[in-house]
Amino acid sequence: MSSAIDTTRLFKGTEAQFPRRWRGDGWYLTATAALIASGRPGLVGPLYSYLISTPSYRTSADRRRLVRRMREAMIKCIILNVRDQDHTFTRKNWKADEANHERGLAVLETLYRDDNAKIWASLGAHEDIPWISTDISYGLFLADHSVLDIAESELVILPAIMCQNLAPSTKWHLRGCLRVGLTREEVESIQQCVERIAAACGKELKGLPRVCEIPDEDI
Repeated sequence: MSSAIDTTRLFKGTEAQFPRRWRGDGWYLTATAALIASGRPGLVGPLYSYLISTPSYRTSADRRRLVRRMREAMIKCIILNVRDQDHTFTRKNWKADEANHERGLAVLETLYRDDNAKIWASLGAHEDIPWISTDISYGLFLADHSVLDIAESELVILPAIMCQNLAPSTKWHLRGCLRVGLTREEVESIQQCVERIAAACGKELKGLPRVCEIPDEDI
């Protein structure tokens, strides 16, 4: 893998290719997750620098909001340091209570629907795994929509899964994207953007389903 990546060209191309509805405030979420999952988390810094060089982030308030959103994307993937510091503590009041459980379960059922019960059943005696998935993975992290809403969260989750070549999970979250309001055309464009970033990072994605393979009756 070549260590020299023309990041400006990569970021401009990804932004231009991203679905118009999400281009202003969503493409960098997918880019952040794809860079991390492709083994190049160090390029999140250049992504941030690229973003703040644009007119959209001239003010300190704009940059703090950007940091919050990029940080939330990284929390859903992995924690990194970035230049501007935003000192809010998103999960300060988190509790492992019934509300947390219900929040995680609600998002799981939105994304997986009837498959949720089948997945839990396949785990047999490993009852701690459904709890971790519902209360921690989703309740604490992925279903926390205080910074990124459910659709924006899928802009993070899908690339993070795709870049690990996880075919079944990719299928579930392609379908999940459709279930939370993205169109097939938007999801296909996002897949292509993820593939663009992965290829630039030297990561080969293979054997993954495409959104066109998701039947209408499964949505």
